[in-house]
Amino acid sequence: MFNLGKKMQSCPYYASKKLAPFVDVICIPYICLLHDKTREQLKIPLKNSIIIVDECHNFMEALYQIYSFSLTYRHLAQAFSQITAYKEKFKKRLKQKTLLYIDQIVRLLNSVMTFLKEKHKAKGSENQSSHQLIDFLIDLKLDKYDFFKLEAFIQDSQISKKILGYSEKQASTQTQIPKTESSRPSPIDEVNIEEIKATKDVATLERFLEFLIALIRSNDSDSRLIVTLSDKIVDSSLKIVNMEPARYIDNILKECISMIFAGGTLQPVHFLFVSHI
Repeated sequence: MFNLGKKMQSCPYYASKKLAPFVDVICIPYICLLHDKTREQLKIPLKNSIIIVDECHNFMEALYQIYSFSLTYRHLAQAFSQITAYKEKFKKRLKQKTLLYIDQIVRLLNSVMTFLKEKHKAKGSENQSSHQLIDFLIDLKLDKYDFFKLEAFIQDSQISKKILGYSEKQASTQTQIPKTESSRPSPIDEVNIEEIKATKDVATLERFLEFLIALIRSNDSDSRLIVTLSDKIVDSSLKIVNMEPARYIDNILKECISMIFAGGTLQPVHFLFVSHI
């Protein structure tokens, strides 16, 4: 496929994606199978398939990693910078509905950053705490937002890709941290701007939006929010941890004919077999 693509001056990656439904054997990493959005984008056929999971002792760890989402304060501040700069640049050209949802995302960023900042100011000897997702949503008054409409807007408008494209164009110039129109101080006013700009991850807004979608979709009884406080506020973080990620393979098991687990030891996935198979 590579040699053919090189000869025809075309991309073998996209050619292999189109051929996926027609081949007999597909070799893919765990994430392409287990992550539903990635699986849909790659059009991996599950119906009437036999799935062989090799090196099975890594399976549960892969599930935990795929369905855990983390953000640092640095990511949040950078995302705040990106979306406010985009809004300031294009506010006269954007539709009112788009501006409404962008304002919602800005307020959500403000709320989460303020939460982390207050936790950091009040931190004692305990540098890590666990919270139920519903408590986090209520404490930050996030339950008043219609997250399902917001998720639909994020996916339909592709807003994160548009802002990412604009941010990449501005990356070569000096980053400006825009001030909010509100008279209240911004959560990033007291943070060292150079520390915020130090992140090399340009897609920070996309990470935040993925974090929001994870909040929406996660089952409160199975998930926890872990708050980790560091010496520097920019390194403090939030992490959604799924306590029972094995439920995410239910749809895979329903569609495929069979799922074969192969490996040197199956002991780490005993819980998976007992609970779901």
